[in-house]
Amino acid sequence: MNLFSAFAWLCILTGAGFGVWAAYRRGWAEPAWHILRGAGVGLAYFFAAMLLIFTALALGERYRPSFPPCRNRKCSGVGYRYLYLDSPATGHEAELQDSTGGLLARCGCGTTYLISRRERRMWEVLPDGTLRAYLRYRPFGRCQPDPADAA
Repeated sequence: MNLFSAFAWLCILTGAGFGVWAAYRRGWAEPAWHILRGAGVGLAYFFAAMLLIFTALALGERYRPSFPPCRNRKCSGVGYRYLYLDSPATGHEAELQDSTGGLLARCGCGTTYLISRRERRMWEVLPDGTLRAYLRYRPFGRCQPDPADAA
């Protein structure tokens, strides 16, 4: 059971509990109706809360996408794929990831990037394995060109 399903059951059971309380106050002639109505209200609150959470996440993703456009400006944020999803890093790739605390990702046009959450930087990995600075970002800010890229 994940967090969302646990929250859904909590809302439903809380609503059903209020339904039992309403049935107790008005007599037990229609308890099933009150319990079902309370569970329905709890489920409606769950859907409203999930709508608010997902709206906030979508707005945050529009403000600062998970991945910026690639250096070639051909790929958007949805075109990236983490390399560890295909196979575990070995050799030079593992060394790069360990030294920066980041992960390797490849955009749709084939350019490889190293993304470090710890340093809040993104590097382009050149074919010879060296790193070329690309972007920096603040915790709640958008990606900006890395000053080291000007060199």
